[in-house]
Amino acid sequence: FSKDGGTTWTKPVLPHRDRKKRQHGFPSFIPTADAKLAAIWLDGRNMPSEFEGNMALMYTTIAPNGTRGPETQIDARTCECCKTSMAATPDGLIAAWRDRSEKEIRDISIARFASGKWSAPVDLTKDGWEIDGCLVNGPAVSSNGKNVAVTWFTAPGDKPEVGLMMSAD
Repeated sequence: FSKDGGTTWTKPVLPHRDRKKRQHGFPSFIPTADAKLAAIWLDGRNMPSEFEGNMALMYTTIAPNGTRGPETQIDARTCECCKTSMAATPDGLIAAWRDRSEKEIRDISIARFASGKWSAPVDLTKDGWEIDGCLVNGPAVSSNGKNVAVTWFTAPGDKPEVGLMMSAD
């Protein structure tokens, strides 16, 4: 954190606490109404090796003094190498990421953080993009008040396209 426009910085803070030598990446950060930083990231702590197991989506908050809030698992199985995205609305946070089914379907999921807890993840899309590989191409979410937009790349049946969905609530 910097309180002087980037001239000086606090010591680094790791959002995660597990200390496992697994991937902890593709983070998204957004300021909260109580002056903390909300953080989501892909977390490989449950993967027995680098290439097997389930990558999870995790959440915590970080105060300017470095104090971390509790860690919460939002989704137990996500794409291992696609970026995450987060936006704020008057009703709380919205997170978007590329999910991963047991059949290697890589659709976009969302969850909402309101009243101190995350909703269960829901599929935003049903593209049906089946691919057993690293896409490195997650969604982007943006908000303006209660208006939210999510965009993403997909390629079901090897037909590339970009999707956009908007919500006014």
